[in-house]
Amino acid sequence: WTTSLFTGSKAFGGVFDGKNYKITNFLLRRNANYTALFGRLGAGTIKNLYVSGNIEITTSGSAGACSGGLVGSSSSTGTISNCVSDIDIYVNSTGTGTSPSYIGGICGLSSNQITSSGEISNYAFNGYLAYTLINISNSSTGKVYAGSVSGDNTGDITNALVGGKITTTNENVYVGGVSAKLTAGELTDN
Repeated sequence: WTTSLFTGSKAFGGVFDGKNYKITNFLLRRNANYTALFGRLGAGTIKNLYVSGNIEITTSGSAGACSGGLVGSSSSTGTISNCVSDIDIYVNSTGTGTSPSYIGGICGLSSNQITSSGEISNYAFNGYLAYTLINISNSSTGKVYAGSVSGDNTGDITNALVGGKITTTNENVYVGGVSAKLTAGELTDN
């Protein structure tokens, strides 16, 4: 694959029920924002899905990246439930930017843009996240938030099973076993 589903101004707003089927040997290579099976999730639901494979991302410049095993960025009205991500995510950055990047085993950035909270529940991450910064420059001040479930989350995270691994070569990377940054919301039964 060379592109994610639903990127840019288009966000998935329907119901995707994987019916517990598996997507295996998934391979996505991109150098753009919203890198995931579903680039952006709006007022939609992704449920009952297992995905395994690799995502390879190369970034440069000042654009922040939202990347995840299933979803790159989710709005506050999006729901991810009963999903397993066995995705290995490899990020290589030339690191000249100042914008933050969010990388998660399930969802890179789960944001609260409207009034209700987005929800991620009953899922597992068994993959591997690796963030490597190449050619560090003095102007590279963009922080990276990498979490087994989400890089940054403002909704509730419940019933998470985390068995993945995160590695980095950069001091500006903030790592979390569940979420690297929890702006709002609660962690429950994880």
